Amino acid sequence: MELVKKIELLIEKYFAAETTVAEEQELRNYFSQTDVAPHLQAYQPMFVYFSTEQQESYSKTVSLKPRRKKYLAWISVAAMIAIVVSVWVANPFQPNNLGTYEDPEIAFQETQKALEFLSANLNLGIEEIGHLKEFEQAKNKILKNN
Repeated sequence: MELVKKIELLIEKYFAAETTVAEEQELRNYFSQTDVAPHLQAYQPMFVYFSTEQQESYSKTVSLKPRRKKYLAWISVAAMIAIVVSVWVANPFQPNNLGTYEDPEIAFQETQKALEFLSANLNLGIEEIGHLKEFEQAKNKILKNN
């Protein structure tokens, strides 16, 4: 009876992804026996399957030859052409327009606007990094290494 309680606790831990390799081996050993508690027999095929499939192996050799990716070079060339064309279309040969202001007050106000815009976007980026950290923590809980 004590063994059955221990197995029930291990099953709960197993489905919560909190078991160790030794505990999982104990579960496989228990369910490979013929005398399993009646209310736990539903789990027996799963653990027996895991035990038998663990013994299988792939015997053929796998060649890991790197493939040359010629299309990547062309993608980078196309990207550079797109950047050059977009810069030329946005600012076609305007040497006199240097983006300077005659009035220092207007220059100061425009600089403040630009820095506020930059600050707002940086704050959004910092929030996104926080979301990425939360995602990373959740992923590590799900894909826990044993």
